[in-house]
Amino acid sequence: MTKKKAGSRDDRSADEPLDVELEHSRWRHFAWGAVFGIFASFLLFRVGGVLGILLGIVALALLVRSGWAFVLTCIRPAGRILLRGDELHLPPRLHADGSLALPLGEVKHAYLLRRSVGWTTPGPLLVVETAKGRFEYPRDWFSSEGDQRRVANVVSRRIGHIA
Repeated sequence: MTKKKAGSRDDRSADEPLDVELEHSRWRHFAWGAVFGIFASFLLFRVGGVLGILLGIVALALLVRSGWAFVLTCIRPAGRILLRGDELHLPPRLHADGSLALPLGEVKHAYLLRRSVGWTTPGPLLVVETAKGRFEYPRDWFSSEGDQRRVANVVSRRIGHIA
């Protein structure tokens, strides 16, 4: 039988607050906006024709989407997952105006999906199931996979799924 060191991670108090700040992909949005801008310019001014104009308009729409995502990262913080006492604060999405405060009694499950994620979603995916819906947080919203794992473990422990 192995002994745990006093002060190890598993020795922490069950009421310890959890505060994990989410990350944003500011420069990735900027880079995709630049790519779509160059592509739209090429299609609209060099290719021309009906097909070139239609594809150019689609590329412009993607430019606007990426540009808006970049501006949003400059305006708002990415958000944070916060667990204090018996209340869990979850942002509904990245760069949301606020977070949803839930009592721990409404949280059903917290787990990581590693293999059953869509091909456009970077895994692992943190899933928090509550009475008000399911919240999904992909890997690239966290600074490390350890933060994802820590959220899943602490929430599961606090709701009684992990002893």
